[in-house]
Amino acid sequence: MRGLLTTLATLVLPGAAATPVAYASPTDPTFAEVTHINDLHALGIADRAGFSDMVTVGWWVCNKLTDRASVATVTRQIYSGASGAISYSQAVWIVRYAVADLCPQKSALL
Repeated sequence: MRGLLTTLATLVLPGAAATPVAYASPTDPTFAEVTHINDLHALGIADRAGFSDMVTVGWWVCNKLTDRASVATVTRQIYSGASGAISYSQAVWIVRYAVADLCPQKSALL
């Protein structure tokens, strides 16, 4: 959880534009991961640490939901872990985009 909080704390609202995925992505991202990052960038969320941390948060959301955590609990953890770098509404959308892009089989939980 400590690593996730560090990752969440690196989420920032970009100034004029988000860093293009092409410059931040790992060597071989999946289509779902690229879609997830593009969705987060469209929401106005960028990550100073790069592509992999944003994807890590997305997969963490999926894993927490698989472990039967509630959507509300996961959303609160993301919001509080970001230390004010994102709004609660953005935390909600981080969870929604993680489900839609990375674990659509969990969409009934939304």
